[in-house]
Amino acid sequence: MSAPGSPARTWAIGLTLSSLAGWLILVDAPRAGLSPWIWLALWAAPAGVLAGARLGMVAMLLPPLVGGICTMFVESPVGAAGPALAAVLALYFAGASLGRWTRPSSLGARPWALAGLALFAVGALTALPSMGGALAQPWPPSSTALALDLSPVAWVLESGGVDWMRHPSVYERAGAGDLGPELRVPHSGWVGPLAGLVAGLVVLGVAATRGRASRTA
Repeated sequence: MSAPGSPARTWAIGLTLSSLAGWLILVDAPRAGLSPWIWLALWAAPAGVLAGARLGMVAMLLPPLVGGICTMFVESPVGAAGPALAAVLALYFAGASLGRWTRPSSLGARPWALAGLALFAVGALTALPSMGGALAQPWPPSSTALALDLSPVAWVLESGGVDWMRHPSVYERAGAGDLGPELRVPHSGWVGPLAGLVAGLVVLGVAATRGRASRTA
């Protein structure tokens, strides 16, 4: 763990490299598949918490943009990279808002604790539809539909045009095959990601204004 006085530049570089981890490890494009986008969906909120607590408003733009742009060059089933990246950015700035709101004058370990909680929440919501494949029987269809709606990975991939409900890990293990259009329609298009992104940026701006006001008071 870095000391509270670590330079912002070190944090920016570290978070940027972490955003590239899935892409660099899976640079063999034919086998990368959805993995880089799944990585970004899981990475975005906890990384945003650390960025909001440690970086300035401009520096925190670098990690998700670099990771997202590089991921666009990996051949994968995500056909609409723009909405998928907007969903990743929305998750990232939601985390950054949390990190900014709770940013104390002496940071200590608090950002790491919040980032850990964010990672746990994102992982739990992602695993919920099938409990990580551990369910003996799927949830009732209405519960499965709600669990998929709450999954950050489902949001990012479906915004990118992936039929996540037909993926074997969801269709078979979570019982998504029982979900008709009256229960759930996949996320699609720009509306949801852009709305989430705008909301995250607005809250982040309010948090930054609040922080400046408290320092000058």
